[in-house]
Amino acid sequence: MESRIPEDELENEQTKKVLLDPKKSKFAKKAKTRDNFEQRAVQTSERLQGHLTEAFDLGKKYKDLLEDKTISDNKGFLNESREKEIISKLIQYAVKVNVDQDEHEGMGSVALLTLILKCVLQMRDRYNDIEYKYHLLEKNHAKLEEKFNRLSSQVKSDESK
Repeated sequence: MESRIPEDELENEQTKKVLLDPKKSKFAKKAKTRDNFEQRAVQTSERLQGHLTEAFDLGKKYKDLLEDKTISDNKGFLNESREKEIISKLIQYAVKVNVDQDEHEGMGSVALLTLILKCVLQMRDRYNDIEYKYHLLEKNHAKLEEKFNRLSSQVKSDESK
């Protein structure tokens, strides 16, 4: 037995509209949550990019300090102040990255140690170059001294004749 709905009731059913409150919809919340998530992701990405930029800038300044050839007797107040400022900024950077929730634990310290270790290796290479050049100078000095002694002995033997 088939139940049929009369046409006039069908038209009434089709014209009835139900007003929905979009605030109560679970889909509206998801859209807001997605937008909020994307906004937080962009902010986090920008902050992490800022960390990288700051690290690069501070690392460059620190390496410039190490490459400075001013001897300690010639350093003035400004040089010492600049050194202290850069070191202070490096420490502040490491602490800031260490407390950042979006960074792995200890990444500020790791970044600082990495910079220091790279600089130590650079200084080792510089020290090895200086030591090698010193060795060559000693070798050349010994040859020159030997030639000088030979020439001196020849001059003395020529004078005695």
